[in-house]
Amino acid sequence: MRPPLAAGRLQVVDAEQKIGSNDLGTGLRVGRHNLRGTVSKEIFEGGGQERELAAQYRKWAQASAAWPRVARVLSVIADSYGSEAGAEDARAEQDKLDI
Repeated sequence: MRPPLAAGRLQVVDAEQKIGSNDLGTGLRVGRHNLRGTVSKEIFEGGGQERELAAQYRKWAQASAAWPRVARVLSVIADSYGSEAGAEDARAEQDKLDI
């Protein structure tokens, strides 16, 4: 997965930091989630994929401390994936009970 702050993306980061628009932050969150695309999972897999994504976004958020608004957006994305991981774990456990 490409880091969101790679060369060529700094203009967006600088714009988000300067403009400080909630709409721009929302757009960044939605765009990053949509980049994931379609997800397939093994039966009973749980939220491992989402936990890995959450960890990566937390790492990027920490590395983005120079851009507090961007770091906050990345943290929100990490939290969202963390929540999804819990939901996927619960779904996998329920699927085990349903068999």
